[in-house]
Amino acid sequence: MDKVIGDDRGHVQSNPDTDKQMVANLSEGLYVDEVLPDIRTSADVDGVVTRLVVCDEITHLYLRDYRDRELKLLVSDSTLACDIAPHIQDGLVRVVADGYWQRLKPYGWLPKQGACYARSFVVLKTTPLAQILDEFTAIAADGWNALDDPMAAWKKLRGCK
Repeated sequence: MDKVIGDDRGHVQSNPDTDKQMVANLSEGLYVDEVLPDIRTSADVDGVVTRLVVCDEITHLYLRDYRDRELKLLVSDSTLACDIAPHIQDGLVRVVADGYWQRLKPYGWLPKQGACYARSFVVLKTTPLAQILDEFTAIAADGWNALDDPMAAWKKLRGCK
């Protein structure tokens, strides 16, 4: 039993009681509270630029992501800092960040403050979904508008009745 349970994510401790029955005490595995080591990688961070703070030769870039978390990246390139400055509180940006990331419960992997550098960014479009769908359906040669009942065709593709 211990071999089979050992492969599971739970930790099981079995003790025979007075009636010679096995009693299992389930608890979280030891790894749940383990601190995972920081990893070094490059990844995208999407958010709204909330502020830029210049300190010595490094600029601190603060982003508010879609989960309302404030993330802090370092910017060592003054040109990049100047380019991103006009976008403070002005829509979404995608920043390519390079450096150390840490796993924080319950947020997942986040750039480690003071150890993750912004390398580049792009401004993301914030077009409303309704407008995007209107633009898709306005394409004349896509074949979708040529169907008599596009919703029936879609349901057939999806396996719906």
